[in-house]
Amino acid sequence: MAENVTRKYLLVDAYNVINEVEELRIHMDEDLEKAREFFIGQMIEFSHYTREKIILVFDAYLVRSRVEKVEQRQGIEIVFTKFTQTADAYIEARVGELTQKITNEVRVVTKDALEQQIVLGKGALRMLPRELYYEVEFMGRRIKNKYQPEDTGVKERLEDRLNQRSLEALKKISDKNFEY
Repeated sequence: MAENVTRKYLLVDAYNVINEVEELRIHMDEDLEKAREFFIGQMIEFSHYTREKIILVFDAYLVRSRVEKVEQRQGIEIVFTKFTQTADAYIEARVGELTQKITNEVRVVTKDALEQQIVLGKGALRMLPRELYYEVEFMGRRIKNKYQPEDTGVKERLEDRLNQRSLEALKKISDKNFEY
């Protein structure tokens, strides 16, 4: 029975998003590691909201590593591709694996038009980096609004919550305490 459960996956060409979205690109101009960590943090929060298995793929094809590096961090998977492997190549292969199971729903975030066509052909949905970031920002606003107290117009001072009789009694007590 558990076989029919839909599993949702979001594969992200991470540098593609960082380079495309102004709010992230600013961090990248300062420090690549800072931009990467900022984006990873946002995606960790986002994964709790969407309940999707998020897989961030970072190109490491110029780094001379023969093996890909995979980290699990607070529910998301972070992949650094091996030497000569692009994020696109990794994503294409992973989409091929994930879409084999009919109950899996796979979304891919990339700005590369050819990559979008390839993943569509393999049964995944495609999403532009700006669309993803819109969802991330929307989620942030929803969480903020949910946990931030509403301004109901109710005053927070004690004197604004007391009736007139109680207020006068407190004033008399206060005046007595300050008489010398």
